[in-house]
Amino acid sequence: SETGAWFANLAELEEASVYAFVMLAKELKRFGASPGLVARCLAAAADEVRHAQLVSALAERFGAKLSPNVIPDLPRDRNLLEVAAENAREGCVRETYGALVAVWQSKHSKDSVVREVMSRIAIDESRHAELSADIDAWARSCLDESGSAALDQERRHALQELCEGAENHVSDELVGLAGLPNPSSNVALLEAARTHVWT
Repeated sequence: SETGAWFANLAELEEASVYAFVMLAKELKRFGASPGLVARCLAAAADEVRHAQLVSALAERFGAKLSPNVIPDLPRDRNLLEVAAENAREGCVRETYGALVAVWQSKHSKDSVVREVMSRIAIDESRHAELSADIDAWARSCLDESGSAALDQERRHALQELCEGAENHVSDELVGLAGLPNPSSNVALLEAARTHVWT
């Protein structure tokens, strides 16, 4: 079903996030970040393992056949600005948006199992969004003014991409079963986040 395919795709993203957080932990340690930030990245990786399992079960519940796990190519050694730019884009914006959507799904899906799973995921993803904000603040303390400006640009670009796709069609099935926001609700969600989170 369309819902099964959607959750199967989400499962792949959650699996990729496991490796991303492990890699981020190693990079932050190399850059001299606090042990607390490094530990939170590893804890987030463990969260993503659970998320992948939960979402994979949902995908199978809705009829999807999952592909074998593929370990992504690990990036070359990156400098602090490259790592911070990815965090600004993927963490401060996309991870935060993902947490908001998960909260929405936990309240609007017509399926009680989906609501329960997404409620658990939303709590963790909200914590990951806070981690991204803390990493951003730490990175800015290490970068010069031009580096901070580059991070601002990454965030603006990522938010623009989200806004450009906000009104894309979402099927009735995905709105009902997956609990995704319809286009008008998605626009409102992004506007609220722009006002209260991405200021």
